[in-house]
Amino acid sequence: VHDVPMQAGKSYLIDLSAEFNTFLRLEDSLKVMLLSNDDVCPPDNTNSRLVFTPSRNGTYRVIVTSVKPGATGGY
Repeated sequence: VHDVPMQAGKSYLIDLSAEFNTFLRLEDSLKVMLLSNDDVCPPDNTNSRLVFTPSRNGTYRVIVTSVKPGATGGY
């Protein structure tokens, strides 16, 4: 989990690549899921990408995990 301060109206591109099949989530400070992605270009790509433009300033949670339970590795 990465806490990332973001500014309202500014667009953020979050790219995730890893040695495992990635799953990327974005939550607000109350842990409400806003976006998620498990493949940039399904079905062959195992990387993830989110584009987000917050409506208000705040700290958002970028959560890196895997599609397959227990899969780990560098990212």
